[in-house]
Amino acid sequence: MSDHDPRAEELACVDAQEREFLRASESVRPEDRARLERLDHAVREAVHGGARRRRSIVSIAAPVLAAAAVLAGVVLFPRERPPDEPVLRGDAGAALRVESVVTEEDGRRVARFEWPVRDGADAYAVLVLDRDRATVARLEVGAGNRAGWEVPAALPVGELMCVVIAYREGREVERSAVQPLGEPPR
Repeated sequence: MSDHDPRAEELACVDAQEREFLRASESVRPEDRARLERLDHAVREAVHGGARRRRSIVSIAAPVLAAAAVLAGVVLFPRERPPDEPVLRGDAGAALRVESVVTEEDGRRVARFEWPVRDGADAYAVLVLDRDRATVARLEVGAGNRAGWEVPAALPVGELMCVVIAYREGREVERSAVQPLGEPPR
């Protein structure tokens, strides 16, 4: 496909004659000079603008076609899931719920965590997070469903959150929603 546009070529020819006439005159008036500049701009746009428009259609179509190809690949060739891999639907943290409470014991603040036992889970971990969701403490728990932690005095309990993670053979199989420490599960 050629960038040749007969109308643009005709316009360029007429404009070239008009420019030659204006240049030939000894004194070019300001209004003629402005008209000459407008004509130059129109000719450049007519000659080069069409090529830009054609390129822009191709530059838009290429990513759209690539995205459609990727989507078709995902739909036609889904990833095979191992039979023992859990399938999470809906809110990933809705199934495993942790209850936490902070109490005062002998002048110390103690956080207690409890959650339901999960079939097939052989270990659990409780993560205590700060307001930026950085891990403050990680409590490794075997097959049990309870844990305790002494809250350092420097940490404001109102800004702490917790998460419980269930493991099977070292692989994470379920995770609770992040929730404020000491509040009932959502």
